[in-house]
Amino acid sequence: MTSDYLLGLTENREQHPFSVDELGLDDETVDLLKSGKLNVRLICEMIKHPDYINFIS
Repeated sequence: MTSDYLLGLTENREQHPFSVDELGLDDETVDLLKSGKLNVRLICEMIKHPDYINFIS
């Protein structure tokens, strides 16, 4: 576990040692996610939902 997780600063238990490029996101998408204009926590929950794949198909 990371110290940020233990201090409640993040919900990520692990530090992920990979670049954004591996996620397949373009610069505009990364900027939008970082902007604070979107509820990123909600997006995470939606993506994890078992029916998400069917929803976007």
